[in-house]
Amino acid sequence: MWSVGYAVGKKNTHIELLEQGQRVAITATIVILFLAVAKFLTGYLFNSRILIADAFHSTVDVVTIFASWFGLWLASQKKSARFPYGLYKAETFVTLVIGAFIGVAPVKPDTPLTYFASSCIPLVISS
Repeated sequence: MWSVGYAVGKKNTHIELLEQGQRVAITATIVILFLAVAKFLTGYLFNSRILIADAFHSTVDVVTIFASWFGLWLASQKKSARFPYGLYKAETFVTLVIGAFIGVAPVKPDTPLTYFASSCIPLVISS
């Protein structure tokens, strides 16, 4: 399989591309997690509810990027007796789950996470 954007003439296997995607996803997860913590701490120190809310938003980003890493990891697993064709379709399934999560998040404002976030923000700021 020839891939665009890689060294000319270098042939990459599907597994190598999945592993590269895993490295990118885990790096992005770590970077955005640090960003979320920095936003939360800055919002707490300067009493900024908007930064704290943005920290929660970044935390959701961390969850979705981590889920994409998990899908790539599953898809890169070798064939087994139980899955003789491998788990390549796991990547597509996890993408569907992430899409559903993103699609439902803004539509349903009374989810437990929304109640948790709205109850924690005043407690954190008042303490």
